[in-house]
Amino acid sequence: MAYSDARAQIKTFLDGLSINDPLAADIKRVYEKPPATIEDTPCFVLFGAIKKPERRPGGWRIVHYRLRVQLFVQDADADRAAAMAESFGDALINTVDGQLQLAGQARLVHEEVGEVVGLEYPRGSGRHYVGFDAFFDIPIQADVTYGAGSVSGAVAYDPACTLTGGIGVASSAAAYTSTGDPISQFDIIQIDDEQILVANVVPSVNGLTLGRGYGGTTPATHALGAAILFRRRLT
Repeated sequence: MAYSDARAQIKTFLDGLSINDPLAADIKRVYEKPPATIEDTPCFVLFGAIKKPERRPGGWRIVHYRLRVQLFVQDADADRAAAMAESFGDALINTVDGQLQLAGQARLVHEEVGEVVGLEYPRGSGRHYVGFDAFFDIPIQADVTYGAGSVSGAVAYDPACTLTGGIGVASSAAAYTSTGDPISQFDIIQIDDEQILVANVVPSVNGLTLGRGYGGTTPATHALGAAILFRRRLT
């Protein structure tokens, strides 16, 4: 899942926010980028995100995106405008509730709504609103290639592991050869183009119980001697 997909999904639920106190009101518009001027209120404006990559073992990483959003409310009655902004802040928190599940490998893990303050948009324009800043933290997992020997985000175990016999498309068990026992339960491994969940490991016999076709990949036959690569571990 790309950050743009997560951003679009956040826009969708912001579009649907509504309040009943101090009066019934809906969000009229969500600006996907900061506009030259605001034509409709109440509205949200989405700004750019701060990105922080976090590399993990096994050829994958998480990029943490912190998306900034501002609410703008305008009303002839300043107190009512402030009360409306407060209500929209409560509605946002209740909708998100810190657990919004986004499609693919992303999840909105945190939202933060600031206090209601006076805002001018654009700066120096003399056009005044009330509203707040909100921030959304979105971690997105991505496969990356690190150095020689990596295949589509997978890296060789150390010491290296290979199949001691071929396996078919329906095989749920396999044996491996290695000078050590680097494979652990709940590792996600890759053999050729297939990702596989290691449901169990028996180091005494170098045996594996397999969950085939992990991550939407297609179970396939794999030949004796095929390399067993590490992608990541479920924790």
